[in-house]
Amino acid sequence: MRAYAYKVVRGELRFENTEDEEKILRLMERWRKAINISEHRDWHLSALPKSLQTKANEFIEQQRKIMEAKRIRCEPVLHQWMMQLYPENARFTDKDFGHVALTTLTPYETVVAEFCCRRCTLLKEASDSPIREGCKRRHVLETSHPKLVYDESDKKFYLIYVIRKLVSLPTLDELEAALNHGFNIVSVDINLDDLTYAVFHLNNGEEKRLHIGRCRWNVGEWIRVRRIDAFAKKRHGMSASRHWRRLKRRGTGKAAEGANQIMETAKKFNAKAIIYEKLSNRFPKGSKNHNYKIHCWYHGRIVRYLVNKARWEGLAAVPVSAWGTSSRCPRCNAKLPNPKTNSHRDWQTRRCERCRFTDDRDHIACTNIARKFNRKLLKHRLRNILQIT
Repeated sequence: MRAYAYKVVRGELRFENTEDEEKILRLMERWRKAINISEHRDWHLSALPKSLQTKANEFIEQQRKIMEAKRIRCEPVLHQWMMQLYPENARFTDKDFGHVALTTLTPYETVVAEFCCRRCTLLKEASDSPIREGCKRRHVLETSHPKLVYDESDKKFYLIYVIRKLVSLPTLDELEAALNHGFNIVSVDINLDDLTYAVFHLNNGEEKRLHIGRCRWNVGEWIRVRRIDAFAKKRHGMSASRHWRRLKRRGTGKAAEGANQIMETAKKFNAKAIIYEKLSNRFPKGSKNHNYKIHCWYHGRIVRYLVNKARWEGLAAVPVSAWGTSSRCPRCNAKLPNPKTNSHRDWQTRRCERCRFTDDRDHIACTNIARKFNRKLLKHRLRNILQIT
């Protein structure tokens, strides 16, 4: 199966003086008015360079199609400070991608800014990528048109590129055929306070655990920021926005850290697939703190990062049902009893009353996730045999 994998290259723009920043802000303000003010759109578009006029019209038509698909009857509105560019509107002046020249409202006048990015090597690979086999125009790594964004909270400019790559992913038929010789997988269990992953070797219906790891984060910080926000609203009549932004950045960092650890482990053990739980959006309501923790959970963000990183490396990301992964014994499939006390140690360690099997709750979930995927492959093999007969 062939699919596209994406990576985002985001770099900060640092100008030499404030006059250059004001020139870019005027250009972005004119772009924003050309999209938001439909009555005087032609007048605002005429102030833009010709290449940006066509790009603005393309952006408006694209937003209209999206709104028609969602059945929204209104004109497109741009809430954030952003602008779509052509590659000739943002040209790199050196081979190291350290400086970029941006167009302004004045014709034939450019502003040079320093481009600070950690993924400049990926941009170099995309610029020097060869032509893809079987296609005369497509490259192995394709770079999209750049997007210029201004963050009002940080008062910084960012230049964003999206790089696309066509990869071949293993299908269920190929994974089922590989069961005869055996292969490795990584099963992932995402909890409220940690991320547990384990490497298993599958061979004709048998699972053998090779490695297990864990990535933790502090859940108490969510409650602390919520209390600070409630106090700020009561005392000063305003939200603790700085704490919320810091918490959001930390959450994004923790999600990326967990996904990177899983991908490094998958490369180390030469895994062919990553298995994760597929959760529904309907959770049972509990206490106020529990509902707030569910709202701040990193599950969806980690899954998005993990699926995209797995596709980029050519690994299959397969979801399985989350029913009974941490409440069933992996040895005899009996239901594990709940502990009688509320201590974290008793809840984390589970013991089966039938076979006396004892293990960590997250380790049990990883084993059951790998077993469900193994059964899924065996069912797929049986279905193919019945179709042949």
